[in-house]
Amino acid sequence: MKYLKIPELIAALCFLLFLAMGYQSRISIDDVTFTQYGKSEKVSLPLARNIAVDKPFFMDFEVTSPYNFSYDMWIIPDDCADEITIGSKTIDLSKVRNHCNFSSGFTLKNKELAPYRQSGKTHYTVKLQNGGGPGGFMVFVKMNSIVGWLINILAIISFAMFFVFLARRFRFGKTLLVLFFLGIVFRTVFFTMIPYKVFSMDVEGHISYVQYIVEKHDIPGNNDCWSCYHPPVYYLVAAPFYMLGESLGIAGTMGLQSFSLLISVLTTFFGLLFLQNILQGRALLLSSVLWIFWPLMIMVAPRIGNDQLFYLLHVLCVWAGISYFKKGLGRYLIVAVVSSALALWTKSTGTVSIGMVFVFIVGRFFTADGFRKPSKSEVAAWIMFVLVAVAFIVQKIFGGELVGNAGSLNPAMRVPNEAFNYLYFDLRNFLENPFTFGWDSSMGRDYFWNFALKSSLFGEWIMLRTPAGQLLATVISVLLLGIIVYAIRGFWKTRLGFVHWILLLQGIAFIAALMALRIKYPFACSSDFRYILPVLLSFTPFVAWGITLNESSAQWKVVGYTLVLGFIACSTALYIMVM
Repeated sequence: MKYLKIPELIAALCFLLFLAMGYQSRISIDDVTFTQYGKSEKVSLPLARNIAVDKPFFMDFEVTSPYNFSYDMWIIPDDCADEITIGSKTIDLSKVRNHCNFSSGFTLKNKELAPYRQSGKTHYTVKLQNGGGPGGFMVFVKMNSIVGWLINILAIISFAMFFVFLARRFRFGKTLLVLFFLGIVFRTVFFTMIPYKVFSMDVEGHISYVQYIVEKHDIPGNNDCWSCYHPPVYYLVAAPFYMLGESLGIAGTMGLQSFSLLISVLTTFFGLLFLQNILQGRALLLSSVLWIFWPLMIMVAPRIGNDQLFYLLHVLCVWAGISYFKKGLGRYLIVAVVSSALALWTKSTGTVSIGMVFVFIVGRFFTADGFRKPSKSEVAAWIMFVLVAVAFIVQKIFGGELVGNAGSLNPAMRVPNEAFNYLYFDLRNFLENPFTFGWDSSMGRDYFWNFALKSSLFGEWIMLRTPAGQLLATVISVLLLGIIVYAIRGFWKTRLGFVHWILLLQGIAFIAALMALRIKYPFACSSDFRYILPVLLSFTPFVAWGITLNESSAQWKVVGYTLVLGFIACSTALYIMVM
């Protein structure tokens, strides 16, 4: 009975209970069949294959709702969906907006489906045509039942409370615990509302990599899929989650998204631990709220891809490194070395993680009070670091291209590669274009800083085309510029100690890595902020110091707090509108 008094255990049990209830009542897509030329075969979703051009093909599937919960249906055709048959009723889709949109597709609302839907299980047939290149099909169902939503909400709350109780053991303050709870809830709601194809990068390539490991129990060659040139750590760790999703009768992609959500929560948690090691009071709260609710931090929460695991491993590395520097315990250095090695074998940006470990080792050595005999754990960490560094150097000498599919990138994404494009910031373009887009030069992609800053907020996506969405995005962009002013002020007014140098060196290393990538591969996507997202741990503390400096006037502080709170409020509102 004593274990039932452990709050983490109670929260975990509640989560498992509501998760089981949700699983039992889930709306599922079953018995998917592909038909062309009168020949049918069972397939799984998403479907992507070479299909005859301008020849109709059919996708049959059944949607099962055990308790007859109502739902909307989101269909993504490749390339056009011409009609849908629900039971015995055929509906013409040719006049439906986006019925030929292979990127975002279209939605059929419950009121359109309900008159023809059968109780429990309904059979659907969609007639499609492929207009060129590979063809395919994907469908999602979005439950809109009050009872179903109540089960989901209780599951989300218990999931968040588990991590909050865990964070309390690390002496998080009450306000920080509340912020952490809200951050987890917001990520999880976003996860439940956004299918894996939305706001994703090269997602089919990442899924193919995982599927190759699951099916062949081996690591693919560089040319076996679009993303197969990447290091294997993420895909090896993600494969069990894909298999778990398949074994539970839900899509393997949902298993991968769940893994991403878990990584996002852990990344947020260790980032807060890092900030707690270097900040206190209002500065800690300001930096933490930016870290938790930064727009791109929310966007990547359900995204399938190896970026997310790199974020976690790098943040774990710098948290362990700063803990080692402050406490001198070798076990923290071992964690930092192992995390940096795994980060490097997850994403090439792990080079920065390796560099940070070197800084922690050297910094601790030179700042210690006189010579002291190293502990066995420190010696072990040094040896491990040398081995990792040698392996990295050998890989650099004998390895292949940094971006294995660079030769296949569309030339339309190529951008100018002159010094001017890296030094100039087009302020007018930044303010006039709420979002940026890697295919459109008029939206700022030609200038490194324009694209990097915009993609730090909204990725490479036009998140919302409505006037309200465009206005919010513009306001967020303006507020970001004000926040940057406070970060510069925080750097300029703060007396630099070792911690400040750690933040500065990490920030410079990440920016330099992103700039080097774009110089080597001059495509818009090369300067996407998603590659260096952990740099926020260098940026947000200086913002907090810039606002909370003792010598700051009341007006300076009020404006600073207003900028941060307005930035978070507008970002949250934009995401709510997107969902």
